[in-house]
This record gives sequence, structure tokens and C-alpha cells, in this order.
Amino acid sequence: MGTAAVPTPAPGRARGFGPTREDDQMSHRKLLAVALAAVLALAACSGDDDDSGSSESPNSSTPAASGLASEIRAANEAEESLAVEGTVVRGDRSAPFSGRYQAEPFAGATDIGVFLPGGETVSVEVRFVEDVMYIERYEVDAAVLESTELSVLDRVALRRAEDVIWLQRAASAARLASAPALYGPYPLLEFVAVGGLTLDDQGADTVGDVDVTHYVVEPHATFELYGLETLEFWVDDDLLLRRVRATTATEVTDYEVTEFGLDVAVDVPPADDTTTEGIASTGSTPAGELAEVAAGDSGGVAWRLLSAPSSSGGTCWAFVTTPPVEEIAAEPACGAPAPEGVAPEFTVEFPVATDGTTDPSVLVAVTPLGLSEATFGFTDGTTAPAVFVDPSGIAVWVGPGEPAPGVLELVLGDGTEIVCAPGSVTDAGDLAGLDEETLAEMLTFPWTCVAVE
Repeated sequence: MGTAAVPTPAPGRARGFGPTREDDQMSHRKLLAVALAAVLALAACSGDDDDSGSSESPNSSTPAASGLASEIRAANEAEESLAVEGTVVRGDRSAPFSGRYQAEPFAGATDIGVFLPGGETVSVEVRFVEDVMYIERYEVDAAVLESTELSVLDRVALRRAEDVIWLQRAASAARLASAPALYGPYPLLEFVAVGGLTLDDQGADTVGDVDVTHYVVEPHATFELYGLETLEFWVDDDLLLRRVRATTATEVTDYEVTEFGLDVAVDVPPADDTTTEGIASTGSTPAGELAEVAAGDSGGVAWRLLSAPSSSGGTCWAFVTTPPVEEIAAEPACGAPAPEGVAPEFTVEFPVATDGTTDPSVLVAVTPLGLSEATFGFTDGTTAPAVFVDPSGIAVWVGPGEPAPGVLELVLGDGTEIVCAPGSVTDAGDLAGLDEETLAEMLTFPWTCVAVE
């Protein structure tokens, strides 16, 4: 199929729609999740295309090393739980954190530092309970929330005096994000193992008094989508994690695993002190009435796609079915316009995408560059054209829940060919070779696209 090329996106481009009435953190997490999905999509593209015969360095990976991540993941999940302790360093500032996490079902709690303007650092707790994330918010003066020194993660962990303490968010997308200080090592191991990413052996080392092997995850071009420079694991002879370090463009997260097999008991915060509404929202909203742009009858439902200009200059999209599909949000998904000059694959957005668990399955892809062809590949290896394609740049699939769509090949208006997927697949044939558990995990990743050379 060719090699997938992923150019550097324009700064600040969040490649997915953020939900309406959400705070900055949601759109940031979505960017991180999409970046992870793009890494997974590249894994299959880049692994077998190099026939150059170039010699390998002494520390380069062998083919067997690509399966090592799965073995490490399995060994650590077999311990059922673990605790970590370390630091997050941002510039000349450092904040401690600690956490305890259960592998399956994922649960846990993290005490993480928040960097306030003026040099102060405070600690807040983030809890994961039954697929829900609860963020403890630290009270500050309203003026602090307007500071440009705050990161997105800092801002979401702050509140005004009149706000309740806990902010509730869905944890499913959060598991995929690349903030290891917040989510602990289990999601990172899942990301590397499910994506089939390769670990480069850096040789022997020690963590405390434990002998370990130091591994670096083989870099991919998509790391730069969210500033990740390196991801490193230190693993003992039993394949148990002893240390993790992730370096991004702005900070270094470095922690050690201090305990395995502990009791991870996490309570749900009081309902009267919990909210789902963030503060200081900058999300886009519809700037006009939603108008129908497509309609059809497939997959056992009648469906309508509607759009309206967004307050940020982009477009809001809403998808309505009769009967309703509960998993599809009732509120419009709104996005900002793509920056001028951005690579074609970064203009494709997915305002509606089910995850392989619904009936019907639904996927909507949109791009301002126009479309001439849209072909879906499914989990049984078959393919079919989109049920609706508009040359303006809209492709829609509404079909049976099984087989679910797992890959989308697009030909843009200018002839550019791109492939989009929620995991490490590059054509429909790849889907047929995945075991049921891996396939289910793949379909939970957000969709992202890469160019085909």
C-alpha cells in the first residue's frame, strides 16, 4: 500500500472536534488521543516497508522485540495493580506525584502537581472509578484562571470559590492520553503493545537495587503531534516495570514503580460536590441554525446529518437517527477551521464515530478539501463504498453493527490519497488478521488519517 507519511501539523491544530460546552482539557485530551491513534496506524505502515538492507546499530531492535511490549504488558497486568512515585519537571519547576492503579478494570488515583503562576505548585487528586474520571479542583482567584502561564491540564484542575470541588469526565478517552503522570503506566503499556511498537534495548541498568533493562520505544513521526520526544521503560528480569520516563516538548515525567499487588480502593466523590460542567469554556458552539446536508435510510435507521457555522469560524455537525442511537451525542460537535497550509490528512475530521459496540455502526468524515471517493473496510476484511459522498467533502457510513468499519480510504478533491483508521491497520485485509480482543481495543481509538505515498 505504500509508506504512510505524517508531516508536522501546524502549531495548535487539534485534529478532532471538541464537545460543545466543554473546557480546554477535553479538546487537549482529544488531540493526545488522536496522536496516539496515529502512532498505532503508522505501526503497521512502517514496520515492513524498509528493504534498504541498511546495517543495524548494536542496540537496534530485532523483529522479536516488537512482541516484547505485549509480554511486558501481560506481566504487569498479571500483578493486578501497582503504585508509582516520581516527579514532573517543567522548565526549572518540579512537582511530585504519586499514584496507585488497578489493571482491569482500569481504576486508580493520582496525586499530581498543578503549576500555578508565580512559581507556586499545589497538589490535586484525580480518581478513576468505573470508566469515570473525577478531577479534584484547587480553589484560586478568578484572575488566576485568565493567566497565560497555565497549561491546559493546570487550568482544568482549578476552580473559583463558588464552584464545587470535583469535575467529572468520561475516563474512556482519558486512558488513551499521553500524560503518564495522570493515568499511570497501564494505559502506556496498552498503547505500545496494541500498536505493536518496537522497544530498543539500551542495555543493563539499575533502579534502586533492582537490575533492569532499559528500553526506549522506537520513535515515530507522529510523536511530534503532541510534542512527545521519548518514551522509556526500565524492566526487570520478570518483565515488571520498575521505572517510566516520558519526555514531551514541555515537561519530563519520571517515576518509579514502588509496589505491586496492592489494594486499590477508590471512592466516588459526593454527588453534591461534583459537576460535569467545566469553567472558563472556550469551546466552539453553533453560530446559526443547523441545516440538513445529507439524509438516508440504512443500517436499520433513518438518519440525517446537519451542519451550521461554528463560533470559532469552523463548522458544527449534528447526527440524528430514528430510532435514536444512544451512543451518538445529541449535541453538535464543533471544530475550528484548519490552519492555512496544513497537510491534507490533517484536514479530515470525524464528528461522528461509533466504536464497534453499537448497532448500527456510524462514521462521518469531513474535509474542506472535497472528496471524490470514500471506501470503507470492515472487521471481516470486506470493503464497501460510503453510503453517502458529497464532493464538498462529506463521507457517511451507516450500516449494521457487525462487521464494524475499521478503515477508510479517501481520495480528496485534488487527487490526494489518504487512509484513516482507529488503530494499527492500513487496509481491510489487516483487520481480518486481528484477534477479537485486539480488534475490540483498536476500535475504541479515535480515527486519524495519514497520507499514502
